[in-house]
Amino acid sequence: MKRLLLLVLTAGFLSPIAAQAESYWLIVLFNEKTSQKIEMESLEQCQQQGEAWKNSGIYKKAIISRSLKYVCLKGK
Repeated sequence: MKRLLLLVLTAGFLSPIAAQAESYWLIVLFNEKTSQKIEMESLEQCQQQGEAWKNSGIYKKAIISRSLKYVCLKGK
């Protein structure tokens, strides 16, 4: 899991998107191999949407529900 997060962070710093003005990203981690990033308008929106996703119940019966996590990152 730590390797995946490091990969996501590294890719974010090296991507052309990082050269834009300030941005916020919701990184949804499903498991060690699967994640998704979604651009957000603010840090508050990112945290709100992350909690809403985590508490949505979509994956509650799935085996992967134990490894669901999210993180909010601030870009440039």
